[in-house]
Formats: sequence, structure tokens, C-alpha cells
Amino acid sequence: MGIVGGGSPYPYLRREVNMDDTNKLSIKPPHPEETEANNAPSEGLVLLTLGRFLVKSDNVVISQKAIRSNKMWELFKFLLAHRGRYLTPEYILDNLWPEKEYTTPRSAFRVQITRMKKAIGEELFADDKMQLTFSHGCYCLDIDPACHLDINVLEDLSQKASELASCDPQEAIHTYLQAIELYKGDFFPNISYHGWVLPFRNYYRRLFLMNVLELIKLLNKAGLNAQIARVCEKALFIELFEEDIHLRYLEALLEEGKDKQALAHYQYITSLMYREIGAKPSEAMKKIYRRIKADTETIETDLSRFQEALQEQEKMEGALLCEPESFRFLCKLEARWMQRYSQEVLLGLLTVTGRDHKQPEPEAITKSMSHLKKILFNKLRKGDVISQWNETQFIMMLPGLTPASGHEVMQRIKSEFTRQFSQNEITVKENMQPLNPKIP
Repeated sequence: MGIVGGGSPYPYLRREVNMDDTNKLSIKPPHPEETEANNAPSEGLVLLTLGRFLVKSDNVVISQKAIRSNKMWELFKFLLAHRGRYLTPEYILDNLWPEKEYTTPRSAFRVQITRMKKAIGEELFADDKMQLTFSHGCYCLDIDPACHLDINVLEDLSQKASELASCDPQEAIHTYLQAIELYKGDFFPNISYHGWVLPFRNYYRRLFLMNVLELIKLLNKAGLNAQIARVCEKALFIELFEEDIHLRYLEALLEEGKDKQALAHYQYITSLMYREIGAKPSEAMKKIYRRIKADTETIETDLSRFQEALQEQEKMEGALLCEPESFRFLCKLEARWMQRYSQEVLLGLLTVTGRDHKQPEPEAITKSMSHLKKILFNKLRKGDVISQWNETQFIMMLPGLTPASGHEVMQRIKSEFTRQFSQNEITVKENMQPLNPKIP
């Protein structure tokens, strides 16, 4: 059942949207530690299943106490996912461990239940917080409604926000943001080989995406494009390949007049999708690309400028050049991808400087940086990202390279710069390190 009324039954959930003096909504992203503290109560039973697994009773973490009892936790997770339903031992065993055969499945299952209680803690099943009942040959796990189970809270908030959308859109925005904050990732993310978890995982993922898109609709009606962009950025850290969110993000950037950032994001994400999952831009993505190009291109009457632009476009078939703001965001997206699939990504920094380590003349810097940019377009791949960080530095993101291969790339760039650039007093210094997958 959903929750009705305007008050929040979850006071520990932070209100992400507040009203300022101008009566306009503004979203303030919380500090990660503050978010974690505000998203769960310190007392009672807490069960977290989205993006991580945690069982905590009165501020004591139980799920780490019996960390070696993986099989018992698998059984507990199955019962938790099917809470409130009476299931036969045969059904549970067939779904959990289909490769095993039992001569007496009911007797074998009773042994597993006893081991689970012992491994997890008999005290958790001794009061009204959590009850495991047996009736007519079936088992059922019940969780007290007063306990904090994140998927229950997510469903309640989602329904409440949907009911508020037509009558109180501002309160609906507050509620949608609370629901989105609860979703940290896949349901039971450490279970990847059990087929039974997939329908649950898909359901909560769809619920999260529905909340995001419905929230964007409300923000769009209020003309809050900057807030839409923030919501999309948060959602893309979790669902990197969800095209609908990328489309809404690009639209918000265009409405905010951030045409260059929109172009950089389009080029990066279409390249990433093709590189990782072999997906080409859809018709919807092509349509918004045409809009981006229409917004970024201006009427040019000077033929020499036109030919320069054509030459530059040919060079840009290689690496993606973007503004520093876009580079930061793309690094965060790549870091999220690294956490899921353990792909190595390198960050490289090239600095134009004098051979005597003194600052070159401004004219020499401008000329050498322009020359270095052309070399980067030629030597780097289409999936690489570069940004001019300041007047003397380019920063690069190089996915899928090892430190050894990355070093070879940097040396080729330096050698080409030295070979082609005639001003011998100018040199390039390089630095490289792996991208931190846990960047905030």
C-alpha cells in the first residue's frame, strides 16, 4: 500500500529540494557521508538491498558478522525478496541451487533454515522485527512495516509522488528526489549468477527510471533546466547507458545555452556506447544532434574561415575535445563504468614549457598549444577525450590502456611535437596516472 498525505513518514530522508526567497526550486547535492547518515535510521532493523547489501540492527552491522556464510545469506536474500509469500522448500531449493539434487528436500531445507538462523543471528528472528513462519508445509519471511527496508520505502515514495504530481507538484518533486536518492544501484548487486534475482532487479530499475523521468517532466513544466541537468547527471552515474536520460540531459543543456557542453557530451556518449556495447546513435539521438549542430553553427561568409573549419573538422574525427567542465563530468561517468566492469582508464597531462623551465612568451605558448592540439587529434583514438585545462596544459582521458601502452602514446606525442615544432626552446612535459574509480 502506498502512503497518502503531505507529511513524510521517513524523517531520516533528507529533503533534497528547498524553497528559497525567490520562490524557485533549487537542488542541493548532499555530501556522500551526510547522505548515507540521513538515508537510514540509527535504531531498529535496517535492510539495504539497492546498490549494496546491509543488515543492521540498532546500529550494529549484522551482514558483516557472518561474511563467510555466503550460502546462508543467499537463502536469506531469497526469502527477503519474496517476503510475505509462502513458499515450498522444493520451490526455494530449485531456484537457489538448481544443480543440486536432494533425496529428502524438506529435511534438507530444515537444516539450511537452522544454519541460516545460526549464521545470521537467532535474535533477529526472536522479536517482531523479522519473523520466519512455517504453515502447511511452506515458509514465509515477514518484515515489520516499522523497519527500514529500502525497497519498501522506494515503492511507497514512488506511489506518493505519483499521487501528488497533479495536485501538489512542488511536494511531488520533493518526494521524487527522496525516492531517487534511495536507489544506489542494482537490487542485490553481488548476486550475478542467479536467474531468480533478475525480475526483481529489472522491476526496481524500471521504478527508478520512471521516477527520474516523471521528476524531469515536473521540473520541465517549471522551467527548471539547470535542475533537470543535475538530476540527469545523478541518474547517469547509476544508469550510464539509459538513452532517455541522455536525451533529457542534452535538451536541458541546450535550453541553458550550454551548446558546446551538449556537443561534447553527445560525442562522448555515442562513442562510448559504440565502443562498449556496439550501439549506434538512434534516430532520437541523431535528431538532437542536428539540433545541437544548428545551435552551435553560425552563418559564415568568409571562405577562408570556412576552409579552416573544414580542415579542423577533419582533424576532430579522432579524439573528443571538450571544455574542462564537461571533462570533469565525463571522467565521473567513466569512473562509474570502471567500478562495474574493472576497465582501466588513464589520465594524462601535457604541459608546454620552456626547456629552461621558464614561462615562454605568450605568442610562443599560443603557437605551440595550437600545434600540440593538432598532434593530439592525429595520435589519439576516437574514444579518447582531451581538454585544454589552461593556457599551457592539455588533460586527456585514455580508456582501455595499460600504463605501459599509455606511456608509449605519450612518447609518440612528445616525439612528434619535437620533430615538427621548430621552436627548440619549447618542450612538452608529461604526467600520467590511473583514473581514480572512486572520484566523488
